[in-house]
Amino acid sequence: ETAPSSESSSFFHAAAGIGLLLVLSNSAVVLVIGRMLKEIVAPIDKAAAVIYFYARLVEALLLAFSASLIFHSHHHYAAGEINGGGPSPIAPWCYRVAMLGLGMGSFPLLISVMKAKAIPAWLGWSGMVGYSCVIVGILADSVGAKDLGLLFMIPGAFFEITFAIWLIFRGFQFDGYESL
Repeated sequence: ETAPSSESSSFFHAAAGIGLLLVLSNSAVVLVIGRMLKEIVAPIDKAAAVIYFYARLVEALLLAFSASLIFHSHHHYAAGEINGGGPSPIAPWCYRVAMLGLGMGSFPLLISVMKAKAIPAWLGWSGMVGYSCVIVGILADSVGAKDLGLLFMIPGAFFEITFAIWLIFRGFQFDGYESL
């Protein structure tokens, strides 16, 4: 196998750099979301808030590390230094662990905000189902059922988009809550 031409190598390197920048930006946003929700939810359930924050912190770090591994392996391939050009076999596992942590770390937060009636029950249950599906999807992906794994990510994505829109327009409704 030969290294790519310099023209395709330049394009490939630029695209990989943009991809890395996008993933690093996503990681920063994930961390900010975790921090913001920790502060908002801590008064009603400190343990759930801390668990969620650390789940998001681990997610952000693992996604950034995974993207860096992929970028550097492709960079070396484009430079003709290695054959194959595949990412480190660790990169997909970093992603999987990040998503498993997100799924599991979100359950306590969702339970707390549902008990406090800070979000409607349908939205909370959408999150519980969505993150359960994310976990099943990641497990399916881990055993080679990549298409099934991707399909199971859809309910989680639906919840995250719906939850974001809800928070932007309605926010949490903490009227009369009691500490859990």
